[in-house]
Amino acid sequence: MRQMERGELSVEQMFEPEASANVKKNQEVLKSILKSLIFCGRQNIALRGHRDHELLDKTDKNKGNFQALLHFRVDAGDTNLAEHFQTGAKNAQYISLKFKMNCLLALVTGSEMRS
Repeated sequence: MRQMERGELSVEQMFEPEASANVKKNQEVLKSILKSLIFCGRQNIALRGHRDHELLDKTDKNKGNFQALLHFRVDAGDTNLAEHFQTGAKNAQYISLKFKMNCLLALVTGSEMRS
């Protein structure tokens, strides 16, 4: 995460432009997700819904505030986030409770995120 903040490239990224482009795209997706998480926190909006543990699905009417906000971002034109949810691996959507709690902990304490 600190490499991302400083704009540093890993060795792999220096020698493989495709890897570098993929990292940049993933950083943009994470920025969108983290901005939504921070927004909920600043506005004192609860993150979880009744069935928040399930994958992001537009067919369910009420999945919770955080997932609704992510849908709103996609509908408002966040193409990186939309592509991530359409084509990304289902086990790497970065919307799980564990991920959100680790992000909140890192944001509050200023520490590194745990995997």
